[in-house]
Amino acid sequence: MPAIAFVQGKANGGYTTPLSSMSVVLDATVGSGNLLIVITSGSKEAGTVTDDQGNTYVRANNYSNGFTEFYAKNVTNAPQTITYTPLESSTFMRILVHEVSGAHLTAPYLGSVVKTQTAPGTGSDAVTSPPLTPGVDGAYIMGVAINNTNEAGAPFFTAGASPTAFTKQVTTTSGLGIADIESEDFVQTTSASIAATFTFNQASDNTTCIVTMWAPAGTAGGPIAPSAFYLDNAAAGSNNGTSWTDAWQSFAVVDYGVIRPGDTLYVSGGVTSKTYNEAISPHSGANGVYFTISTGQDASHNGTVIMNPSGADWLTERSIQYLHITGNVGGAKKMQVTGTGWLLNSIPAPTVSHEGLHLSYIDFGARGYAFYVHPSISVVNFELDHSNLEKTASGTNSMIENMGSVDAYDNTLIHHNTLSLHNDTILGPDLVKWGVGISFYDNTVEIISDGCGTQCGEHTDFFQLSNGHYKIYNNTFEGSSDQGVFISGFGGIPTLTGLLVCNNLFIHNAQPGGVHDAIGLSFFASPSIVVTDVIIANNTFVDLTQTDGFVIVFQTFGSCTNCHVKNNLFKNSIAGNGLLIDNRVSVSNNTALDSSTQFVAYTQYDTAGNDLHLAAGDTVAKDQGVDLSSLGFTELNFDKDGVARPQGAAWDIGAYEYGVRNTPSPVVITRIMRWI
Repeated sequence: MPAIAFVQGKANGGYTTPLSSMSVVLDATVGSGNLLIVITSGSKEAGTVTDDQGNTYVRANNYSNGFTEFYAKNVTNAPQTITYTPLESSTFMRILVHEVSGAHLTAPYLGSVVKTQTAPGTGSDAVTSPPLTPGVDGAYIMGVAINNTNEAGAPFFTAGASPTAFTKQVTTTSGLGIADIESEDFVQTTSASIAATFTFNQASDNTTCIVTMWAPAGTAGGPIAPSAFYLDNAAAGSNNGTSWTDAWQSFAVVDYGVIRPGDTLYVSGGVTSKTYNEAISPHSGANGVYFTISTGQDASHNGTVIMNPSGADWLTERSIQYLHITGNVGGAKKMQVTGTGWLLNSIPAPTVSHEGLHLSYIDFGARGYAFYVHPSISVVNFELDHSNLEKTASGTNSMIENMGSVDAYDNTLIHHNTLSLHNDTILGPDLVKWGVGISFYDNTVEIISDGCGTQCGEHTDFFQLSNGHYKIYNNTFEGSSDQGVFISGFGGIPTLTGLLVCNNLFIHNAQPGGVHDAIGLSFFASPSIVVTDVIIANNTFVDLTQTDGFVIVFQTFGSCTNCHVKNNLFKNSIAGNGLLIDNRVSVSNNTALDSSTQFVAYTQYDTAGNDLHLAAGDTVAKDQGVDLSSLGFTELNFDKDGVARPQGAAWDIGAYEYGVRNTPSPVVITRIMRWI
């Protein structure tokens, strides 16, 4: 089998008026089965790479110190022109391409690291990347450097000589505008730690270089194993992040150039707690591979990490790609975020998009500003779980707004959280507003009616939604709101496809106010809307005695296919006007609003002491439901505790199936954290 080898390469660069894209034209078409490695650099964040034959390019890393890597593996067409298009026009741009033969056909990428040096000089091998070990024998090692003062277009470096003799491959030539990107390579016989080194022929005010590694055919392929890095504001060693002794002292000095997708940055919480008075400028993973920021796990560092950016936003304004921030230490929340700024506030900008932001086991405390993304900004694979967040009545009019852009089930996951909102009876902020593809499950939500603050013009809704693919299940909603689940068709939406509301508790306490509509699907703003796959089933509504609207409204639409309101249990919810449901909706096996259902323990408004599981002697809800397993949602086949339906002769009505209790839910959705 031929060894992995360089075939051809080319570079281009520009530094003029803002550039919207840049291409290289190779001297020959690319050979079948070969690998194309594309290194880009520019003043704006990474976008996409395409070619003239429609090959698919994968982004191997995220925008790091100005560099981004892409590759097309096992090329089957024969491209010659490769084009880089950033998310936004860039004031300078570079692209360098290597064609490589003999590479692994399915998993060629091993890893890379990046380093920036200021005024490196012209000493022998003075410019150097961080070292990295490829983990496989026969790897292709590629080094790339830029020289920010090489506007004349002359070759600017000699290939590294020590400790490894590299071969210069792509050399800049005059006429490129700003010709300051060149490459070298080396095929390593046996896997060992290696850095790319360069000797500059001319001075540079600063330079950035990268070493990137690729697997040959016939090896195991796949990425270099993840690494661990460390941050501790009391570390007194060399502060290079490689151990707790030598940890970085703040987020501001972390060398993200050596951190790769799949790596973890552990942050010390000390024995009890430590405070870091700064925001996070998020580094990212890439291509579905997460970079993780975690509270330390050993006893000397697994105290609570407290991040206090004061009035600044916690996650600063830039694109976030596959970033997991977690305070999980043995199932405990060992991370807090304080301060008065936003957790995430993304305003319109072409360079901003979010994919794969995952936040878990974090106490966000009480705050007026939480999660907001402008509707023009893409949010894909957002996940918030096992966290606490309290939205005060001051600040903005929602807790979580526009945090889902993909109109498909289970794109955004919000689960196992404790969330609360402050309002003045029905006036105050919303819980979840707009966005699509949101699954909201196993959460506890409370409305605290103690004043609406700056939100007196806003009606509190648990959900104010739009287009569809929503799942709301296995939650407890307590307190007073205007609408529980509210969709009116604002914006003239033509369709609503997919809304599952099942296995929830909607309960009221003794606080002032009530619920206008527990579920309000009245499409008065889009009366011709086409509605498909809307299921409201096996929910339990208790003590909605102050309702001035309807418990469930489902009306004013053009057509409705596979729409059901079934198996819902009502107890002491006789105020208001009951149910208002169009006769085109299939309605059956719901109890009366003032049913005599027997619970294990029940006293009106005693939300702390009540146990709303069915009692052994109940005859109203036990075995009185209809089988809904044919409706297409797995979530319907289990109750709020994860108990399979049915346990008796037929399905029970309400959120709980009588019988076995407190088994973990089998409906599990999670993001796959993988390597490239």
